[in-house]
Amino acid sequence: MSTTSVITSVTTACGGSITAEELAVRIVDPTTAVSGDPYALGFFSDVWLKQQLDFIQEMQVDLVSAILVAREFTKLAGWEMPLGKLDLDQIVKDRYRLKYLPVDAEHVDHYRDFLGRTVDEQDAILKTLDGPEYELFQSFQVAQALYVPPEERGGSITAEKIAANPDRYRREL
Repeated sequence: MSTTSVITSVTTACGGSITAEELAVRIVDPTTAVSGDPYALGFFSDVWLKQQLDFIQEMQVDLVSAILVAREFTKLAGWEMPLGKLDLDQIVKDRYRLKYLPVDAEHVDHYRDFLGRTVDEQDAILKTLDGPEYELFQSFQVAQALYVPPEERGGSITAEKIAANPDRYRREL
């Protein structure tokens, strides 16, 4: 769906006019939930999830920020916003190639610079740290080392998995 269709859906619900660029800014701004911005609310509640995701991608909006704002609207409005129901943890893990999250998903972006570096660059940073800070950054490095991309994850049950984990796959008759 084009951005024009999204804007039409939002303005039909809210009245008035807004540009795609203005809407893109509003859907990632946490203050829009507190102020009850009708355009952001219209986006999260009146536009289909697929259209929201297409708009977010086309406008190069940060998906994690948009999900967090949608969740704030859910709290205030009292009904679920489809975007807010997405698995934020998995999105963040896949974005930064992390097996697990050493901190809450909404805080991982604070470590974006470290996560975007090579292992050698990360090692150099680790040498400058100590204590809890060292442990946290090392946890990120380990989580990246253990990550397996979605396309490489084996999702089907095989004879080898059953043999290796008989209790997990046991059938009670």
